Amino acid sequence: MKRCFALLAIVLVVAGCFGTRSRTDVLLPAIEVAWPQVRVEAIRGGLPEVTADNFGAALQDGDATTVTVTWPAVQSAAEADIRDRIDAGLVSAGVASSLYERLKNIDEAVELLKQRPP
Repeated sequence: MKRCFALLAIVLVVAGCFGTRSRTDVLLPAIEVAWPQVRVEAIRGGLPEVTADNFGAALQDGDATTVTVTWPAVQSAAEADIRDRIDAGLVSAGVASSLYERLKNIDEAVELLKQRPP
């Protein structure tokens, strides 16, 4: 799991050095790597499955606009799941911190995507 976080962090730094097209080509695949687990968390947190499917399809299709528009709902639901699992004693504070860090890294990638012109 830490490798995934490190990879995403490195990709974010490298992507900032590239042009807008290159950023999209790097950031969306990086988010896609983390997506399977985030999808599970978001659905457990209340995200409708159809929204999760649309987000995943947007990642695969390279649709940065849909990713940036849908991300706040995905993030909110995933955070709700993490809070619920903390409250239920299913994850420790350390694990929760790692899960929140992954969401933060994706959020930073989404912010970079928003900066690219349509």
